[in-house]
Amino acid sequence: MAVYAKVTQLHANDTASGDAMLAASYVVVDTVAGTSAYRIVQQVAATISAPGTWKDVLVDAIVADAGVAGFTLTAPNVSYLAGEPGDWRVPELTCNWTKDITKTNIGTSAVNVYVGSGGEGQMADFSPFDQYRFVVFGNKVGTGNLTLRLTDVSNASNTIEQQYTDAAGEFSQDSGWANLPAWATAETLVKPVAFSSVATDDPIFRSFLLYLR
Repeated sequence: MAVYAKVTQLHANDTASGDAMLAASYVVVDTVAGTSAYRIVQQVAATISAPGTWKDVLVDAIVADAGVAGFTLTAPNVSYLAGEPGDWRVPELTCNWTKDITKTNIGTSAVNVYVGSGGEGQMADFSPFDQYRFVVFGNKVGTGNLTLRLTDVSNASNTIEQQYTDAAGEFSQDSGWANLPAWATAETLVKPVAFSSVATDDPIFRSFLLYLR
């Protein structure tokens, strides 16, 4: 991703016309150029009787305001800070694959874990969140180190990854809570992929779970 924005604060006031005026503080970042700016949009008119349209109206205003500041921002790359002040946040199980599959001679290059169309990708909406927890259950059959990934179906370079390096047998591998990578800001189809450092390993995968908060 090149340019994205996080909304940090929202305000709304009614007007004499009965409509609402919205305002928002946000931070816009260009990860390629290494530039950022703190901005405020104000006096964004919204129909008070149609609050379901407010988000789109406000996002359009933020995209336009970022353009004035020299940032080429698109609507899918505008998101909101997750949670409230402090560390307490409710996690959400966003994607889960829960069926056993044996990967005979898995190989040393990434392969789809599941054999259905597109690697049986599931939709993850990263936009309301900023942290993930990636958990895998399986049975290590072999001696190699297993690399476990969730990969963007449309872009194999976009991954969430961890390794299992312990002894053979039943295992659970938990990433713990970690910050989302820069690419994970919108609705994205993701799929489980894996490989081993020993091509002839035959791991059994039981489930891949993705939590967001």
